[in-house]
Amino acid sequence: MSLQLSVPGDERILECIDRGLDVFGSSVKTVIYYRFQTVYNQDRKDIVRKPELFSECLRTFFGERAFHVEASIVAVISERLHPSDVTLSDSLTRAIVEARNQSRR
Repeated sequence: MSLQLSVPGDERILECIDRGLDVFGSSVKTVIYYRFQTVYNQDRKDIVRKPELFSECLRTFFGERAFHVEASIVAVISERLHPSDVTLSDSLTRAIVEARNQSRR
């Protein structure tokens, strides 16, 4: 588990991820975060630093349906944080990386 402090803006990104997952129900969100912690040994706050791993977690849990979950999260990130050059068809990893880069500027 990471002890690295989050950068400003990380919490806003995590809130967007929460909202994107909430569309599928609070129990789904709880299970995903639990799985990310137990299977991948990562905390929720680590998602912004390791978005590829979180995406993998979603894909292994949801299979082909992970696209819909990722698209929901990307939509919230795009709507709330307006990362440059991110569209709804972009990957979750790209949306998180761009939103994080933008928050550092």
